[in-house]
Amino acid sequence: MHLEHILTRHAKNRALFTTDGVFDEARFTQTRNLLGMVLLLKDKQNLSSSDDIYTDKRETYAQSNLIWNELLAGHMDSVDTRNLPNDLRAEAVSPVDGVFPLTAVDGRQRIVFEAIKHVWGGF
Repeated sequence: MHLEHILTRHAKNRALFTTDGVFDEARFTQTRNLLGMVLLLKDKQNLSSSDDIYTDKRETYAQSNLIWNELLAGHMDSVDTRNLPNDLRAEAVSPVDGVFPLTAVDGRQRIVFEAIKHVWGGF
C-alpha cells in the first residue's frame, strides 16, 4: 500500500495556492499532507494515477476497494453506507475545474477526526 496525495504537484493544484504569481509552498505542503487529504492505494493504482488531477483520479479511488477512498469518489451506494454513524457519512466531493476544491478540505478533516473518535473512543 502507498500513501496517495489527493493534491498532486500538477499545475492546476499549484494554482490553488498561488496569489499574485507567488506560489505558497508551505501552505500547499501543509494542506496536501493533512490526514483528510491522503488515501491508501495499492502499488499499481498509485503509480498509474501519478500527477493526475482529482477528476482523473476519481475512477482509481472508486475501484480501490477501500471505503474511505470510495466514499470520496461517490462510489458507495446509500445501501452500503446506511450502517455508518451519521457523523461518518460523507458526500462525494465533486471536482471544481478538475481539481479537489479547497472548500472541501475542512469537511474531510472533520470526518477523519470523527472516525478516529469511533475507532479509539474516549474523546
